[in-house]
Amino acid sequence: MSRNFINRLRLLFSNPNQALNDHELGHVPQSDRKPVYSLIPVWLGFLSAPDIILAATTVALVSSFEVYVAGLFFGLLLVSTVATIMGIVGQRTGLSTYMLYRRFFGYYGAKLPVSILLITRIGWNAVETIVAAKAILLVFDFIGIEANILATILAVALAFTAFFGYDGLDFISRFTIPALVLTFGAAGYAIVTNGGIAEIMAFTPSASEQMPFTAIVSLVFAIWVSGTSLSADIVRYAKSDRDVVIANYGSIVPSQLFMFILAGAVGLVTGYSNPALGIAELLGVVGAFALFLAAWTTVDNQYYSAGLAASELTNRHKAPLLVGIVAVTATLSFADLTQVITEYLVLIGVAVPPLVGVVFADYFVLKTRFPDIETQSIQDVESSVNPAAIIAWVAGAAIAQFTPLVYMPPLVGLLSATVAYIAVRKLSDSVDIPLYRAPDGSSNTQLAPADD
Repeated sequence: MSRNFINRLRLLFSNPNQALNDHELGHVPQSDRKPVYSLIPVWLGFLSAPDIILAATTVALVSSFEVYVAGLFFGLLLVSTVATIMGIVGQRTGLSTYMLYRRFFGYYGAKLPVSILLITRIGWNAVETIVAAKAILLVFDFIGIEANILATILAVALAFTAFFGYDGLDFISRFTIPALVLTFGAAGYAIVTNGGIAEIMAFTPSASEQMPFTAIVSLVFAIWVSGTSLSADIVRYAKSDRDVVIANYGSIVPSQLFMFILAGAVGLVTGYSNPALGIAELLGVVGAFALFLAAWTTVDNQYYSAGLAASELTNRHKAPLLVGIVAVTATLSFADLTQVITEYLVLIGVAVPPLVGVVFADYFVLKTRFPDIETQSIQDVESSVNPAAIIAWVAGAAIAQFTPLVYMPPLVGLLSATVAYIAVRKLSDSVDIPLYRAPDGSSNTQLAPADD
């Protein structure tokens, strides 16, 4: 809550360790868990990204509007399920996404997937800052600086709240989410009053550009799977599995359906391939300010998650590591990465879902448990590598890479990794080949309690 954030600010100079502590290397205790009405605005802040608004037009331009909306709905249901899988494990253990990967892949085995996820967080931030900078300069052209320079300034300035962990995210989200809802509602009103509905419904892409329904679902899944697969970073603060389900499905599906439909409509009506610029044009100062808030609430979430990843990689607390992450992001903001966003989404859609497949297979299907590590001493995982997880991840990613878009490669990759992990584990149990290593370095399988 905002009061918690103010208290952290007061502690910054007297007790900086307590002010900046975010349980990044351990388990969130029950005493620090948050109610579901706190989780939802933080999740909404993570989801309300200018770069996702940009991606919306990419999808809207390759289908009729009816297919676009249907694809959005089913794609968002899928990514909500991914978020819930990771979120429930995060809630039960109190661990961030990256410390969960240490549990499932081993200390050294987790380094590669965590590194990839760290790079994606930094890449998204570089895109978000340049999108916000262009929208601001479209309205405030008298500022008279290059978009890349403004993006670099934003990359530094918007990092502040991320240093204070969950409470910092909660604080800023309570201001930005209402502003964004009003902004998108105003954009929708402007479209309706200008007769844009008929134009939107009449839009049909050329035959060479048109994509089928399943390809639209696949693109939506690819757009969101990187972010939603990190849900444990936030909902590890939840009090129950029920709160995780409510926070995920209650945040992702309605909010993104609302934002994507309007973002796609704005892009079609204004003609901007970047609908953030269209919103700025439709609403002027109000639109530009709202997109600035969207950038802030998303950039701080991305920094927060990147800091957690860096903590897992280095085994150090995230606050000083964030300084380096901010510097790298600011440097990348000089490059306009929006030009490669489609290729970037395809890469994420191949690499990330199989990671979730490993977690799903191990925790929910095979039900292996290591209670001491999972709830008390994740730091004790120091030297293990789980070959079964690595094999399943690579297999899932490879299958997804060669799956046509119409067959939804992100989902195929997740399911393939799930099947591969179970098969490798069964093979490891049946033959004398060390294909599986538990977090404690042993090859023993520990079953879940009967009431799990």
